[in-house]
Amino acid sequence: MKAIYSLSVGKNATRNNEFCGYRCKEELLDALLLSSSVSAKYFDKVELYCDTEAANLIKEDGRKFPFEIIICLDSLSWVSNDFWAYSKVFVYSLQTEPFCHIDIDAILWNGLPAELRSKKFVFQQKEPNNIFLYYNKIYNEAKALNVLPIEIYYKPDYALNTAVFACTDIDYLYIIQEYFNVVDQYISSVNNRVSEFKNTYAQCILFEQLFIVNILNDASLIFEEDYDVILNDDYSEKWNNCRFTHLIVNSKRSEKNVQRIKRALLNLDKIIL
Repeated sequence: MKAIYSLSVGKNATRNNEFCGYRCKEELLDALLLSSSVSAKYFDKVELYCDTEAANLIKEDGRKFPFEIIICLDSLSWVSNDFWAYSKVFVYSLQTEPFCHIDIDAILWNGLPAELRSKKFVFQQKEPNNIFLYYNKIYNEAKALNVLPIEIYYKPDYALNTAVFACTDIDYLYIIQEYFNVVDQYISSVNNRVSEFKNTYAQCILFEQLFIVNILNDASLIFEEDYDVILNDDYSEKWNNCRFTHLIVNSKRSEKNVQRIKRALLNLDKIIL
């Protein structure tokens, strides 16, 4: 199985005085180098799907990154930068073999546990809507605006966090294509209606993390039996070799964690975050 990453700099570089969610491009590249270097130890190969601007940044950085660079995201310039996660789902749809997409701010320290590789799909964690209330808000807003695709006809009780998104079985890649088609339809319909949303930026987690549950359920796939998550209440016992870090949102911009990443890069054989 291969590990894949995605990075579209052109659409996200200067949002909210940050660089693609990081304080600066140097910290973004540090995170990418650390995560991909760890992945290179446990996956057959590593690939980065990106736009030309991202490829140039990596070249200018001068360090050796352990992945093949595939430039394929320049064609997505039509997508509003509020829908930054579209490029990620687009990259899923390009795959023709089993893969594990890992966000740049996520690190699978020991790869995917062997037990999880028997599942058709793997995600970071299950997020119940009664705890993660923003899913209700953004779903209801899209429903009120009458923009939900016909395939998204109910709101599940949970969403799936996709900092890790793996499809381990080539026979189920067609589901990812179906998923992308729904997301593509949604983005095409709302791309010019950004001003109508109160929670525009949050629409990414709607199509990235809630739509997928509809698609899996429609394919009659059962949670835990057919797909599972790395993180749950007892994940450290359930997957006894799994070590996972996700420097989500502000944690990736914390000076403490920035320095941890820099220290980890000094010795990739003895890294602990």
